[in-house]
Amino acid sequence: MSEFNGTREVLFVVKTNRTGSTVEEILTLEELGWEGQQGDALEEFLQLAYNDWVWENIDGSVNFVDDIE
Repeated sequence: MSEFNGTREVLFVVKTNRTGSTVEEILTLEELGWEGQQGDALEEFLQLAYNDWVWENIDGSVNFVDDIE
C-alpha cells in the first residue's frame, strides 16, 4: 500500500447473515490514530483498527437457556 495522510477515509463494514444487520462507518485514518507510517504498516494498522471496531459494534453472548428464564 502506498503512503496515505490522515484525511484518507476508510469504510469499515460488519454484517451477519440476517437482513438489516449491517453496520457501516466511514472514518479517517487520523480518527483511527494513524501517524503516517509507511509500507506494510498501514495494512497491519487497519486490520488491528478494524478488529477493535468490530468488537465495539457487536453485542453477543452465550448462556444456558435455563439461566435466562
